[in-house]
Amino acid sequence: MNSNITMAGALLLSVMGSGCVATHKYVAKTVSPVEARVTGTEAKNTDQDKQIAEHAKDIDGLTTDLSRTKERVTDADAKAVAAGQSAQRAGERADNAQRSADGAERSATGARTLAERGLQRSDVIEEHGSDEQVPDGQDRHGSVPAQPVQTER
Repeated sequence: MNSNITMAGALLLSVMGSGCVATHKYVAKTVSPVEARVTGTEAKNTDQDKQIAEHAKDIDGLTTDLSRTKERVTDADAKAVAAGQSAQRAGERADNAQRSADGAERSATGARTLAERGLQRSDVIEEHGSDEQVPDGQDRHGSVPAQPVQTER
């Protein structure tokens, strides 16, 4: 036990003699600048965390706006496709109407021709007094009968 006490005493003398004991004032002077820097860094981190939270909120808002815009573009595209199809159907109906009008014009032209022939026949009948007495080889309807075609052999 004596040796333990002797060892403890020797250790105490060596620590005291080497100057390893720090005073409260020395520690305060040394740690104070480090503590100030840590406090400043913590304040900057807090500010950056707030900014990051604000940016995240802004990004969420932009994402929502983007989704709405995509939805509107999709709706507009669908309406454009429907309008194109409607225009195509309208064009087809216009083409059909034009064909019908062309057919009606042909029918009207044919009816005019028949009416003119009828008037001519009526004039011929009035001039000659009878439907049977038509001149120049014309038949009762005012047209010239077909002549037989002779072919050479």
